[in-house]
Amino acid sequence: MKYTILIGLLVLVLLTGCSEVTEDTLTLDQGTDEYEGTWSRQAIYSDGLLLDSEGATLVLNSGGFTSFNDICSNSGSVETREGVMVLTVTESDCPSIIGVGSVVTSYYSVNGDVLTLVNNEYGAEVIEDYLRI
Repeated sequence: MKYTILIGLLVLVLLTGCSEVTEDTLTLDQGTDEYEGTWSRQAIYSDGLLLDSEGATLVLNSGGFTSFNDICSNSGSVETREGVMVLTVTESDCPSIIGVGSVVTSYYSVNGDVLTLVNNEYGAEVIEDYLRI
């Protein structure tokens, strides 16, 4: 059960974000590819408290993403706009509240080899920290 919740949070963070961000207020980034690559999740925080430090891998490229751990995987399309990452799940075998067809929006930042994803949509600030591998 704990693992299902953690996987759900991973997908949630990858696929959700603040409701104030809309397609109308954003423009597509021009040639921004700093997020592209393979990332290893280091930790998930909820409202500033460490929720999980179990690893997972996230692969991002200009058109898609794949996230996986020892239990399951998700994949789909990715778009970035002014520090916002929008992921649409097209394949999943994870037991999660986020399934095929889900669209998740998160704020993202890349600082050197650290990728941070922030999601506020479900009543708590959830932050995921990744290292480039």
